[in-house]
Amino acid sequence: MSAIVPQKVLHDLAGLWAGIDRQAGDGSETAGDSSTGVLRACTMTLVVLLDDQPGVESAAAEQYAGEAIALLMREHPSRTIVVHLRPSGDPSLEARVSAQCWMPFGKTQQICCEQIDITATEAALGDVPGVVLPLAAPDLPLVVWCRPIRLFGLPAFAGFYPLAGKVILDSGDCPDAAAALTNLASAIASGKRVCDLAWTRLTRRRELIAQIFENPVYLSQVSTITGVKIRSTGSAIPVSAYYLAAWLRQCLESAGAHPTLEFVSEGGAGRGELAVVEINGRNQVEVELVEGAVFEARVDGLAHRTSLPAFTDHALLREELGLMGRDPVYEATVGLAAKLASGLEPGAR
Repeated sequence: MSAIVPQKVLHDLAGLWAGIDRQAGDGSETAGDSSTGVLRACTMTLVVLLDDQPGVESAAAEQYAGEAIALLMREHPSRTIVVHLRPSGDPSLEARVSAQCWMPFGKTQQICCEQIDITATEAALGDVPGVVLPLAAPDLPLVVWCRPIRLFGLPAFAGFYPLAGKVILDSGDCPDAAAALTNLASAIASGKRVCDLAWTRLTRRRELIAQIFENPVYLSQVSTITGVKIRSTGSAIPVSAYYLAAWLRQCLESAGAHPTLEFVSEGGAGRGELAVVEINGRNQVEVELVEGAVFEARVDGLAHRTSLPAFTDHALLREELGLMGRDPVYEATVGLAAKLASGLEPGAR
């Protein structure tokens, strides 16, 4: 990683801010005391790992990530370090600096956050933390968003743990649910602070189920629940199905029920997606993803539809960054989810 000199990158950042101030007509390093000019904002360092491979899919993923970062800066301003990983090729490394700026509605002062883009080969992943550390904003939290889930399983990824207060992953597209969940459970068991956006996507669905059982009548019948069936579309059972099953089993067992778990793959093209949750007992409860972010909850034949916000990268990251501490519910769930996906838990099929 000798091709990138952190001191030079920091010098380039200083020059960037000087140029922005001159362009704004202010001249001070920070225009925080003025109603016009530029306000430099930073509450953390956000490190984003992206695949830089030829192809439409990779380009689309980078575009979505860029849009998420731009929107996220307005609520969680940060020094963003985006690492573009090439699969192979020239081992030379590059770094460039830029700024994300916006003007809040009704204001005359711009707010700007800085961004450092680093290009490296995947073989150099183990050296990236040594470059990131001196570039991080001092005395502020550091969060790593690893967009390609496959990088999480590489030994070189371990170098990010000593830096990060939180590592954010997304196993939603992972073709091997058992491997992904096992790696996550192992990392959490060893004290790492890791979260999964596949779990975050379940927040609203879990809330819908919990709201049903807030009804005293349904709550009094929880002990009669004998089975939970989780149906998924696609070619494989997704990680989210195992997460939801593990969470439901823990909740129901704490209330005195001991349900069996059944996973059903309805097939079809594309990756697996959680479709319907059935909870069978004296009351029949179903929660189905109808289309987009529209859910239908059915209890003993009575149906109610709810439209929830779309699950964009920005929305999911915003929710996760709102909880910088540990998520005890998730950490208690991921171990059981890994056992379910690996076929090691009795009472599941």
